[in-house]
Amino acid sequence: GAASYNNSGGSAVTVSNTVRGVIRAVSSTTNSYQFVVFANLAGAANFGNSTVAYYGYAGGISHATRGIFAGGQDSGYSQSNQMEYITIGTEGNAADFGNLSVARDQLNHACVASTTRGIIMGGRVSGGAKSNVMDYVTIANTGNATDFGDLTQSKAYVFTAHSTTRGLRMGGTTDTTTIDYITMASAGNATDFGDLTTSSNSNYMNVVHNGTYAWMDQYGDKQKITMATTGNAVAITDGSGPFGNQAAGVVDAPNDHNMMKGWIAATG
Repeated sequence: GAASYNNSGGSAVTVSNTVRGVIRAVSSTTNSYQFVVFANLAGAANFGNSTVAYYGYAGGISHATRGIFAGGQDSGYSQSNQMEYITIGTEGNAADFGNLSVARDQLNHACVASTTRGIIMGGRVSGGAKSNVMDYVTIANTGNATDFGDLTQSKAYVFTAHSTTRGLRMGGTTDTTTIDYITMASAGNATDFGDLTTSSNSNYMNVVHNGTYAWMDQYGDKQKITMATTGNAVAITDGSGPFGNQAAGVVDAPNDHNMMKGWIAATG
């Protein structure tokens, strides 16, 4: 399932596997992590501490064992190139992982992962320009990120979904209908996948997925794609899918909300 966590102090960032999700608190003075267990209806518990205090807008790479937090804003509200990691199943403090190739923020939903690689898509760089950069890391090995290729557009606040082989970028700011895809095992530029049903509010979206489908709630416009097959998103009008008949605006904007999608096992 998917879970969400709201933090009124900034922009929370999350990572998760199939059992638990970890939330990095967002404050220029706070560096705490909290976690939840998906099977238990209970409040979040203390996990450990970040290496430094961040204000937010970072990306989270989820994996069966490791979670990696990438970029975002530092305590001085400047774009950061830092990455740090935790072991999701074991409470404890984060450790340094390496650096992004380009410092950027507004990466809240911008990461995809296979069983071996994590990829960070787009974002906002110093001066406010939107980026088309994609970086990748090998999740098991600490070290600096490597350039993967370019998105078809320069966008921040993008949204993502992935199977075990493909990673997809959809939407972002400013409004767009474009969906891109990559093959995560092969570095290279993104390719056009298809279009969302509308460009309106393409940075006000939430996305959940399994190994086959991705479902999008674009501020009330609910859609679905099959990740293995390029094509336009299909509107959902019958209340089916994980977002049901949820009204527009019930799921908050991406600058203060994040999804815990869970980890897709190697079997898909």
